[in-house]
Formats: sequence, structure tokens, C-alpha cells
Amino acid sequence: MSDTDVQDVGHLNTINLQMLAGYLLSFVFVVLLAAGIFLFGYASRRASTLYVVALEVILGWVLITPVILFTDVLSFSELFTKPSKENWLWLGAAAIVGFIGGNFFSVINLRTGRERMNSLLSPAITACAVLAAGLVFQEQITLVKAIGIIVTLTAIIIFLHYRTKNAARPVQANTALWSGAATVLCITFTIIFSIKGTQHTQLSIMHSVWLRLLVALPFVLMIFLTQPSLAANSLLKLYGAITAGVIAQTIIASYLWFYCTYKVGISAFQVIIATLPFFVYAADVYLFNKTKRSAYFLITAFVALLGIWLVMW
Repeated sequence: MSDTDVQDVGHLNTINLQMLAGYLLSFVFVVLLAAGIFLFGYASRRASTLYVVALEVILGWVLITPVILFTDVLSFSELFTKPSKENWLWLGAAAIVGFIGGNFFSVINLRTGRERMNSLLSPAITACAVLAAGLVFQEQITLVKAIGIIVTLTAIIIFLHYRTKNAARPVQANTALWSGAATVLCITFTIIFSIKGTQHTQLSIMHSVWLRLLVALPFVLMIFLTQPSLAANSLLKLYGAITAGVIAQTIIASYLWFYCTYKVGISAFQVIIATLPFFVYAADVYLFNKTKRSAYFLITAFVALLGIWLVMW
């Protein structure tokens, strides 16, 4: 074997190892999303919805600022001057719709529908985002993609309708239903606004997240200051849960999103993300023993996953 052949084999091995790392970290990303769901679910049942949303944004901005200054090698003034007017406009809109609207409805959904139901919103958001991107950016939606979108959304809607119809607490179930729909709608618009706000720009993923948090900050500070104070013991647990959730989802997962999308491709990565309901289900049933087993949920999650696979075909 010549030196060139040896180099080619070594290069292929390096690529394979990077791909393997990309796939493994993609599942780490899903685990972090699941952890965030449980952490924010815990917080949602121990404080008002507005308080949790406000605290999530405030702690997120405080924690993420030093991370960007270190990783992006920026001065503090460059955090504000580097974004263009278009960045401020579209990412600001994403902040209002996503960090305020999306988080607000998601916390309500976690409180009323619990973590397992909330996890089903992930494949629904992917399907709706692909549909919205096709309409806004005039991307072609093939027949296979259309079938995948219909399969995913239909499976989830049927499950949620069945759950609401047979719920012991109809009012709470209806609240979980409309808050889930509102969450999907808000985050879908957030994705579209974020894409428009980061097109043809030098902003990193983390800097884009920081900018959205900054725009949301004045609104949530007003909310935070008007909320009733909590007992010191409850406050400590609440701060701990939200801080851990922010670190898992907002900081680490944001970096993994960029890395995994680059290494395994956006299609494969989105299919892996669609496995989130299975991770949440396993933790909910076997780790925390919070709910009973549900074959209907697993079937719904599998059909939704199949639909996302078709969407990303």
C-alpha cells in the first residue's frame, strides 16, 4: 500500500469518526432537550407562568453573555454593534414571538399537559416549520414531504383529541390542547424570523440567541418585578431548576445544534430530534415513575417520527 493510500484510509477513518461523533452528540442533544422539559416542567408547577418565563430569559441572558465573549472573542461593545439592522429587526421579532410568546404557552402546556404531552410538540414544530419555510421562502414541497407533514400532524392531533376527550379534568386538558397549539405556532414563526434574521450575516448561533434574549429582557424585567415573592426554599429550587434548564437547552444544546447539523446533515439531525418523545416517555415512566405506560402514545410518537422521516426524505 502506497503512502497516498495510507493517507486516504486515514482520512476516511477520520471522517467516519467525526460522523459517529456527530450522531452520538445528536442523541446527547435530544437528551438535553428532554432534561430541559423536565426541569422547566418542575419550575412551571412551583411558580406562576409569567415568573418562570421572566426568570428563564433573565438567567439565560446573564449566563450566555460571558460564554459569547469567550467563544466568539468579542468585546462587550461588539455584542451590540456587530448585529445589523436586519438582525435587530428579525431576531427582535423572534424574541417577542418565541422567548415571550412561545415560552409562555410552553410553560402553560407543561403545567397542564405534563412533560410527555409537551414532547410531542417537537415533531409537530418540525413539520410546521418545513411547511412555513416552503410558503415563505418558496421552497418546493414535494408530494413525499406533504405526506410526511400530514402524517405527523394528523397522528399528533388525533392523540391530543383522544386524550382531551377522555381526560378526567376536561378544562385542564383543553388548556393543554390550545396552549400546545399556540406553542407550535409561536415557535414556527420564531424559526422563520430567526432564519430571516441570520441570513447573509456573520453572527454566530449563540450571538443570535443572545440578541433575542436581550430584546426580550426589558419586557420580562417588568413582569419579574411585579410578581409576588416566593419563600427562600422554593426560590432556591426554582432558580436551580431554571438555571440547569437554561444551561442544558439554551447554551449547550445551541452549540450542539450547529455542530450536529454540520456533521450529520439537517435531514438526519431533524429525524433524530423527532425521537424526543421516546426519551421523555422512558424517563417519565421508568426513571421518575410519574405516569403509566401508554401503547397509544408510543404508536403516536412512532407515526410522527415516520412522518418526519418522510418530510426530510
